[in-house]
Amino acid sequence: MRPGGRVELSWLFIAAASSCLLATSASAGEVPFCVQERPQILSLDTGVSSDTNGCFAPAQPANAGSYELKAEASDGGAYWFEADDPGARRRISLTTDAELNRAITFRAQHLTGAFGEFESHGGVGRIETSDAVTFERLQWADGYREDSTAVGVGATEKLFDGRLTVGTDLSWSTSTSRWADGGGPGVAEILSRAGAARWHKLEAKIFDGPDFKWSIAGEVSTVDKDYRGNAAARPLGLLSLSGERNDWRSALSAFGADAVVSIQHFAGQFFGRDAKQAQIDFKGISATIYDKDLQRRSFLDATQWTSRKQIDGATLELTPTQLAPGLASSTALIPQLVSATFETGHVDYPTGPDAREGVSTFEALAQWKTMLGDTTATYTRERQGRNAPGVGFSGELDQLMDVSHAIKFGDWRFSAGADLVLLGNTSVEDQFADSAVSGTFSIRYAPTRGPKFSASLGRSQDEFAFDALSLSSRSKATTLAVSLDLTDFVQDRLNRRDTHLTLQYRHQLHESAVSYDALTPEEATRNTDALLVSFRTPLN
Repeated sequence: MRPGGRVELSWLFIAAASSCLLATSASAGEVPFCVQERPQILSLDTGVSSDTNGCFAPAQPANAGSYELKAEASDGGAYWFEADDPGARRRISLTTDAELNRAITFRAQHLTGAFGEFESHGGVGRIETSDAVTFERLQWADGYREDSTAVGVGATEKLFDGRLTVGTDLSWSTSTSRWADGGGPGVAEILSRAGAARWHKLEAKIFDGPDFKWSIAGEVSTVDKDYRGNAAARPLGLLSLSGERNDWRSALSAFGADAVVSIQHFAGQFFGRDAKQAQIDFKGISATIYDKDLQRRSFLDATQWTSRKQIDGATLELTPTQLAPGLASSTALIPQLVSATFETGHVDYPTGPDAREGVSTFEALAQWKTMLGDTTATYTRERQGRNAPGVGFSGELDQLMDVSHAIKFGDWRFSAGADLVLLGNTSVEDQFADSAVSGTFSIRYAPTRGPKFSASLGRSQDEFAFDALSLSSRSKATTLAVSLDLTDFVQDRLNRRDTHLTLQYRHQLHESAVSYDALTPEEATRNTDALLVSFRTPLN
């Protein structure tokens, strides 16, 4: 290597113990450890920088050129048999996941060109079904095999001191799936697919002054229906769902106001979405107007659409502490935040005499912050249906009201809340009504380090009536729930930051239910207990 070069070659085995199990890999022989999954990773990482004359130099500056080459191979299967069986190594091994992954990726960053800096990346990945015997193949004589290969390249250029960024990623894939009937030799189905995917992005800072800023950003992508790319050929964060997607956004900041306009479009095989939105923020006032169009198609026949929902909406959000600081601080009756959203539109269906239903939604939220704690109140009303002659409104009407209050004293937090849920349907064929009222009081102790404790006491009551079946029911319950979080304790003992342990206990102090149908009433009363122990840690 020239001066400044760096090469790292590592072979990493990831394993974790359960108890008295032996695992092997179909591609690398038998290795004694207890694990359900054993990926093998071979990585080659090289870092080289070059000066402006093209000569190699130590890669010390943050903006110096660097190169990375990485190869990975993983066998996700684990092979099970008795650990004390002397003849175990000669027996047939079973795996729970018989998939083999192979990938080679490269990346070159902080490279300089005539107009700015650019980076390049790409990779080749292959996923195939292994020849290992699985539990499913033994049970169902499964003769399914699949393999796919994908190749991808991409580059991102930052031009004119970063004021313009242009990126492109291209990927191709080919896959073959074969299913053979174990009960009928010679009976097989083979399906081959090939597809491509393209992603393009643009970011431009047209004006970037201290008092006036204007930028435009957009992404355009097209993914074929038969594309079967993987992480090696497709950079993370890029949408791989088949279809066409456009996403454009323009932001303007001037005279203390911020404005954003966005347009989104997606046309897939089974659904599509179009959305336009404009938002402006100025001194504690935020207003947004938008419209959405959502189309859904049949899974059995993609040429037939099942519903189309078109919505126009507006949101207004006020922050009194910014809008009128003096007035907001003079009384606790003025909330810290007030938000209201209203939507109206319709849903179209392809068949039926009444193929259109009206839709309307209203949401309101208010938050108060005082020396006595924080209070939040919300209200939601949703309505969908149609006006039938002689009947009036026929459809669904749902409402939700919720009020909660919380106060903190150091590491202690006390809260209380109540909510009311009203669900109803006035359709002639399935008319029903459901109402539920509940209230909860809770205490939580959560220090920065150490065990965390919480307890809650709740009371709920629900009433349901279904007119078509002459059915009605009523239920009541009082529930005590306790939770103990020992995550910090187990992390200190095991010296691992990714381990979690929680104990939860729930006790029904009282629960009763009464139901009536057309024939006879039925009443039931029961007390139940539940204990949950949750322990989570990676197996490595």
